[in-house]
Order: sequence, then structure tokens, then C-alpha cells
Amino acid sequence: DLQASRSFDVSNFTNGTYHVPHAIDFHGNSHFLAGFERNRICLYDINRSSPLWVSQSTKKECGLSVHRAIVSCFDKQANAFLPEHSTRVCGTYRNELHMIDIRTSKNQFLHKLKSGRGIIQILKSENGHYLYTLKRNSNLIDILDMRQPSKKLNTLKLPFNMGAQKFKASLTAANGLTIGTDYGSVINWPRDLVEFGGNDRTFVENSLTQKLGADTFGWESDLPYGNSRINLIEESPVEPGLFLVSYSPDKFAEPSTSI
Repeated sequence: DLQASRSFDVSNFTNGTYHVPHAIDFHGNSHFLAGFERNRICLYDINRSSPLWVSQSTKKECGLSVHRAIVSCFDKQANAFLPEHSTRVCGTYRNELHMIDIRTSKNQFLHKLKSGRGIIQILKSENGHYLYTLKRNSNLIDILDMRQPSKKLNTLKLPFNMGAQKFKASLTAANGLTIGTDYGSVINWPRDLVEFGGNDRTFVENSLTQKLGADTFGWESDLPYGNSRINLIEESPVEPGLFLVSYSPDKFAEPSTSI
């Protein structure tokens, strides 16, 4: 049986309740970030139960709407072996992006996306300049330039709507951005495009015809459910081209009937 080797404090000392973490991600080898409701973010040392610092936006700083946002995810670097940056980016279910300074806990608002209903994943290019944001109920992946985050740089268009069920993509230095679809295929935007923020608009429009899966790996013939949803896909950081894939039927789909 699995047993917890360490426990970490998420209690609210003011009212005796507990803060529920909605996002957790390691930062380096001995620290991790946890995101909660009301834009609350904590940095923990794995050897201490109490957080090293707590960052939380106030009504005075950003207004009531942002103040109540749930931190849904933290950014993920394309190259897992690069040194950790002193800043991290987090997303919320209100489509907001914030940058956190790990050294000081300062929280800086970056951008509010217009489409979709909540950011579910943030992928950062290998050079650290571009953010690729995935959202619920959207068929678009928005691209932001970290050097000018106040405006959207470009958009990658998906051939399906992600809906309320979460899809997770993979962005690596070797093969660019890869994501599954809701009909059993895998699509890809190559490294050269992803590394420069999708600035080649002609290539972005045509890139959806370049699929990984049926043509390369034979996903359709291997899946027992036919047109299944490819929920999660992750490329090995040490063996490029080796993918782990999670797939399932669409739980919101109408059941098929036959006579």
C-alpha cells in the first residue's frame, strides 16, 4: 500500500478550514508550487510542512473578479533539463495569466484571454520566449510573447473543440507541439514553427494536415474504441519520438443505438 512520506500544511488559520489545491508543480529538485482559490499560490520546500511564502492578489490590486479566480495550472518548459527560471507563469479558470517571482513571491498580471472558459495548460517554448495556452471550451491555442504579453501574438487552430473535458498537449525541443484529438488522431506543429511563436501564418493554417498517429504510428488500428479521445500525450524527455498516450471514449457523447 502507498503511504505518504511527507505532509504539507494547507490550513486556513483564520477560520479553521483548508485551502484546496487545484494545481501543483515542482520547481527544481526540492521545491514545488501549489495553486488554490482566490489567486492564492504557495511555494513549499519538500523538507518543510509549512510554505516558504504565500502570494495572494487582493481586491485593491486587481478587483473582485480576479481576486476570486482559481489557479488552474503552472507553465511547463519544453526542455526539462534546462535550469529553472526565477519566474513562473500560472493560469486561472478566469482565463488570466500571472507571472510569479519565485524569489520574492511578487505576482504580476500578464494577460486575459478572450476565448475559452478557463486555462488548463501553459506550455513554454524551449527558448522561453513564447507561451502556448490551452483552454476549456475552445478550438484555439493562443500564443503569447513573454516580451510583450499584453497582446496575443498568434493562434493555432484545432480541428475540434476541446469542450469541458481536458486535453493535455506535449511541447518538446525535438518534435514541437503535439496534441490528441477527439476522433482518435494526433496532430503536430513542428519544432521550427513552435520555437518562433508560429510567426509563419501560412504554415500555421496548413499545419493541421500534418498528423502524427494514423499515418506514422497507426493509432486508429491499435485503439479498441475506434474514434476515441486522445486525452493526454507526453513525449519522453530522454527518448524523442517515444510517446505515452491516454485515451478514452467521450463520456459526454450520445450512446449509439442499433436495431
